[in-house]
Amino acid sequence: MVWEIDFSALGPLPQLIYQARTATASLTLSLIRGDRAHVALRAGDRFCQIATGYDRPAARGSLRLTLRWDSLPGEATLSAENLAQGTLRQQHADAALALSAPELLGLTGRWQNRHRALLWHAAADHLHPVGPGICMAGDTPIPTPRGVVRLSDLHPGDRVVTRDGALAAVLWCGAVEVPALGSYAPVRLKAPPFGSGGDLVVQPGHRVVLSGAEIEYLFGEPEVLVEAGSLIDGETVVPEPTGPLYRYHGLLLDDHHIIAPGGCAMESLCIGALARDPGLALSTPLAGLARAGTLPVQRRTALRDAQRYEVDALAASRRRRGALFAA
Repeated sequence: MVWEIDFSALGPLPQLIYQARTATASLTLSLIRGDRAHVALRAGDRFCQIATGYDRPAARGSLRLTLRWDSLPGEATLSAENLAQGTLRQQHADAALALSAPELLGLTGRWQNRHRALLWHAAADHLHPVGPGICMAGDTPIPTPRGVVRLSDLHPGDRVVTRDGALAAVLWCGAVEVPALGSYAPVRLKAPPFGSGGDLVVQPGHRVVLSGAEIEYLFGEPEVLVEAGSLIDGETVVPEPTGPLYRYHGLLLDDHHIIAPGGCAMESLCIGALARDPGLALSTPLAGLARAGTLPVQRRTALRDAQRYEVDALAASRRRRGALFAA
């Protein structure tokens, strides 16, 4: 089960976020003092509870919580992705409960209490991966030494051409299907001004490169990385209409690089120091690399990551001048 919570709509903790009940099962999700998320799940006379930290709350941004359980080994995991802070924390429990499909659907659709900060929630019959692993649409044109190749057609071991003309090795390029909601809802970057090779569809948290005199004046850098979702202006960056699910593809290279699909500068997948916590990495789409011990540590991003308040200042400046975002 997955929940996404808007920090700005939360009051003082503790807060009851979600409560659902069927004839045979019940579930309660709360945010409690100490910046912790707590889930209590009951089925008949069986009971399971699990809690994890989610780092300090932010004035803005979202928290995505994922409860995964596997009744055969009897394990449950609660993951907290603080999308404002860019952190992932996790806690395990060895008391997972086996739920039937009707019970799972009931706990998703028949809630008694739902806090206004809860943006959306969903349930799946498989172990939904958490953390980094999604970037762009599968038809994103990736420059390679053999020409432009669709992202979905790349394989580990291939090489891609970075924006500066260097070659970077592909370590992973898998796909993940997610609910097309909230921080998963796809964003369309229109060309031009975002490149010249056609529109691109990316995940809202995927970062593109902005440059120019205004960027240098506001940020003190000639170029910065900015999340695509923060650039939505209704003209050059717009929400992408889609069905209830969207299939994203990820592109992990040997380091964090700037690539230029369709001439639009953007980042490859950024995983930071995830490799230093193999247990955490095993619950992400990059589990295969974690098991093999080949997951890299990315010590720094290729460019400076713009802070949210800086992006807000840029957006306000452009609104005053009637200007649109452009790469």
